[in-house]
Amino acid sequence: MLPLPKITREQILTKRSDYEIQEAMFRVEAAKDQDFIHSKLAAYIPGFPKGFIIKSIPLARMAVESAKNTVMAGEIPDVKDSLRLAEKEQPTEAMERRRKATEDFDKAFLYEVAMRSATNPFSDLLRKQYGLGMSVLCFAWDETKWPQEPEGDDAEGRAAYETAQKDCWCWKIEAKHPLNIWPDPYNDPPKDYIVEDEVSAAEIMERYPDLDLGQETGKVRRLSYCSDAWYAVYINQQPVFPGDGVIENPMGIAWYEMALSGLGS
Repeated sequence: MLPLPKITREQILTKRSDYEIQEAMFRVEAAKDQDFIHSKLAAYIPGFPKGFIIKSIPLARMAVESAKNTVMAGEIPDVKDSLRLAEKEQPTEAMERRRKATEDFDKAFLYEVAMRSATNPFSDLLRKQYGLGMSVLCFAWDETKWPQEPEGDDAEGRAAYETAQKDCWCWKIEAKHPLNIWPDPYNDPPKDYIVEDEVSAAEIMERYPDLDLGQETGKVRRLSYCSDAWYAVYINQQPVFPGDGVIENPMGIAWYEMALSGLGS
């Protein structure tokens, strides 16, 4: 299989503009839905006096929460692994043990995903799916969280390193807001994703100390591109990586998965 030609910065910016145009209608509707979810009762039912204070959560938000609770009871999705057996094939005890071990691992992993962040990404994903029509689950590997291996023969440092390895969680899993991400509109599933958001300047300076942001404080603009083959990040239009900022994707897959509501257009 021939390697894919390297995408350029100019092509990424062209894609971003093109994707935004193709998804303009969805973005308008998603923005309306977002406002509707947070609207109080008096905003869409006439007759309330001026200054009336609602002491309950918005009805649309209640509907979204009901839909979420119907799909997922508790903190993680239900997991039930099954064996792929040929017709009339009977599972052996060894096969059943492996199936059970895999199912237990899946449940434990999903539990860690839900509990390792302040916002449960599964609940957040469902809220965005039913409230806004879609969301995108991001499951990036964050190598900066991996503990640094000590140098030399430091036995105490080595023991601390091995302990830190066991408790380390390097996955950064979150449900992206659909107004901050542009999935490839021409392929199903999308072949690449473009994300544009605002992040803390202090966070960027810590992660990319060689990036020259001058005296920048507060928020900076981040543009990211991700496909199976290529990855790029630009901060205030500056490339984070050498050259024009495009490198080979270190994970080898696009770490985004689009999730639609399933309720139609």
